[in-house]
Amino acid sequence: MGCGNRVIQRGITHKLQIFFTHEGKGWGLRTLEQLPAGAFVCEYVGKILTNMEQEERINNAKADPTVTHTYPILLDGD
Repeated sequence: MGCGNRVIQRGITHKLQIFFTHEGKGWGLRTLEQLPAGAFVCEYVGKILTNMEQEERINNAKADPTVTHTYPILLDGD
Protein backbone atom coordinates (compact mmCIF):
# COMPACT_ATOMS: atom_id res chain seq x y z
CA MET A 1 0.00 0.00 0.00
CA GLY A 2 2.97 2.35 0.41
CA CYS A 3 3.99 2.11 -3.26
CA GLY A 4 4.12 5.58 -4.85
CA ASN A 5 2.84 4.20 -8.14
CA ARG A 6 -0.58 3.46 -6.62
CA VAL A 7 -1.76 7.05 -6.18
CA ILE A 8 -4.52 6.68 -8.77
CA GLN A 9 -5.91 3.61 -6.99
CA ARG A 10 -6.26 5.61 -3.78
CA GLY A 11 -8.50 8.16 -5.51
CA ILE A 12 -8.85 11.84 -4.73
CA THR A 13 -7.46 12.69 -1.30
CA HIS A 14 -7.62 16.51 -1.44
CA LYS A 15 -10.58 18.88 -1.34
CA LEU A 16 -11.29 20.03 -4.90
CA GLN A 17 -13.95 22.22 -6.46
CA ILE A 18 -15.29 22.19 -9.99
CA PHE A 19 -16.41 25.68 -10.95
CA PHE A 20 -17.66 27.65 -13.95
CA THR A 21 -15.28 30.48 -14.81
CA HIS A 22 -16.45 34.08 -14.84
CA GLU A 23 -14.49 34.70 -18.02
CA GLY A 24 -16.78 32.40 -20.02
CA LYS A 25 -14.02 29.91 -20.72
CA GLY A 26 -15.98 26.96 -19.33
CA TRP A 27 -15.39 24.70 -16.37
CA GLY A 28 -12.30 24.66 -14.17
CA LEU A 29 -10.88 22.75 -11.23
CA ARG A 30 -9.29 24.28 -8.17
CA THR A 31 -8.10 23.07 -4.81
CA LEU A 32 -9.64 24.22 -1.55
CA GLU A 33 -6.50 23.53 0.49
CA GLN A 34 -2.74 23.95 0.26
CA LEU A 35 -1.08 21.09 -1.59
CA PRO A 36 2.48 19.92 -1.07
CA ALA A 37 4.77 20.19 -4.10
CA GLY A 38 4.37 17.18 -6.38
CA ALA A 39 1.08 16.08 -4.80
CA PHE A 40 -1.24 13.87 -6.85
CA VAL A 41 -4.45 15.81 -7.49
CA CYS A 42 -6.61 13.64 -9.73
CA GLU A 43 -6.56 11.65 -12.92
CA TYR A 44 -7.60 13.42 -16.13
CA VAL A 45 -9.11 11.04 -18.64
CA GLY A 46 -9.44 11.89 -22.29
CA LYS A 47 -8.54 10.78 -25.78
CA ILE A 48 -4.98 11.19 -27.04
CA LEU A 49 -5.00 12.78 -30.50
CA THR A 50 -2.36 13.42 -33.09
CA ASN A 51 -1.75 17.06 -34.01
CA MET A 52 -3.68 16.50 -37.24
CA GLU A 53 -6.69 15.00 -35.40
CA GLN A 54 -6.66 17.92 -32.96
CA GLU A 55 -6.60 20.50 -35.76
CA GLU A 56 -9.47 18.69 -37.50
CA ARG A 57 -11.55 18.72 -34.29
CA ILE A 58 -10.88 22.42 -33.74
CA ASN A 59 -11.85 23.25 -37.33
CA ASN A 60 -15.02 21.14 -37.04
CA ALA A 61 -15.89 22.89 -33.78
CA LYS A 62 -15.50 26.29 -35.44
CA ALA A 63 -17.88 25.22 -38.21
CA ASP A 64 -20.49 23.75 -35.81
CA PRO A 65 -22.34 26.38 -33.73
CA THR A 66 -23.51 23.71 -31.25
CA VAL A 67 -19.91 22.99 -30.17
CA THR A 68 -18.95 25.66 -27.64
CA HIS A 69 -15.75 24.31 -26.04
CA THR A 70 -12.72 22.24 -26.89
CA TYR A 71 -10.06 21.41 -24.31
CA PRO A 72 -6.79 20.44 -26.03
CA ILE A 73 -3.97 19.71 -23.60
CA LEU A 74 -0.40 19.35 -24.87
CA LEU A 75 1.38 16.21 -23.73
CA ASP A 76 5.11 15.83 -24.29
CA GLY A 77 5.20 12.10 -24.91
CA ASP A 78 7.80 12.01 -27.69
